[in-house]
Amino acid sequence: MKMNNLMIFENKELGIDVKTIKNDDGSISIDIESTAKGFGWTRIAQSGNEVVRWDRINKYISELGPYPQVGTGDYIPESLFYLLAMKANNEVARKFQTWLAVEVIPAIRKSGQFQIEKKPTSAIDLFEAQVQALREVEVKVEKVDKKFEDLPLISSEPEELQRTVRQVGTKALGGHGSPAYKDKSLSSKVYKNVWKFVKDQFNVNTYKSIKRKHLSKAKEIAESYKLPFYLQEEINMINNQSQFNI
Repeated sequence: MKMNNLMIFENKELGIDVKTIKNDDGSISIDIESTAKGFGWTRIAQSGNEVVRWDRINKYISELGPYPQVGTGDYIPESLFYLLAMKANNEVARKFQTWLAVEVIPAIRKSGQFQIEKKPTSAIDLFEAQVQALREVEVKVEKVDKKFEDLPLISSEPEELQRTVRQVGTKALGGHGSPAYKDKSLSSKVYKNVWKFVKDQFNVNTYKSIKRKHLSKAKEIAESYKLPFYLQEEINMINNQSQFNI
C-alpha cells in the first residue's frame, strides 16, 4: 500500500507489518515501532497488548551517537536501522533484518515500490541477494562510521581525555600528595595550562570540540606536555620548601 511516500509491507511468516517512507532525496526511513517489534524489543503489558520497550531502544540509540530519542510515530534513517540491527541477537530479528535488507529496501530504492515477483526463488538467488545486501550494509555502516568520526567527542570520550590530562598534570606537580599538588591555586594553573596546550594544537576553544577521530592524538599530545619554565620554577620552589621545613 502506498500513500504519498508511505509504504506498508507485510511479512506473514514473521507476523510483522513494517512502514517505510521513501524520502525526496532517495533515502529510506523506517517506522521505529515496526523496527522494535522486528528486533524483539517489546513486552506484553497487563492489558495483553504488545508494547515497545522504549527505554531499551532509546538506550541503544544513545550509545550509537547523537541521534534524538524516539517514540510512537517516529521514523529512523536506514543507517540507524542497520546500526540497531547489530544490537539484536535473536532469530526473529535476523529474519526481519534479512527480509528488509535483501528484499524490501533494495526493491524500493530501484523501482520506488516493493515488488513481490522479484523475490529470490532459488537458493543461489537468495545467497547472491544476501551477499549484495551485506555489501550494501557494509558500505552504509562505513559511511556512518566516517560521519561519526568527524563528530565532536561524545559519550565517555570527554572523560577519557580528562583522565589523561589529569594524570599529566598530577605528574607535573610531583604526584599525589606533593605540596604543589595540594596547593589548589598552583594545581589549577597547571591543569589549565595542560588543557591550553592540548586545545591550541586543534585550534578549538573547548576540548569537547575536538573530533572523535583525533581522540588518540589528543591524548598523545597531552602526554607530551612540558611545563613552561615559570610553572616549573613555582612547583620546584613549593616542593623544595616543604623538604627544608621537615
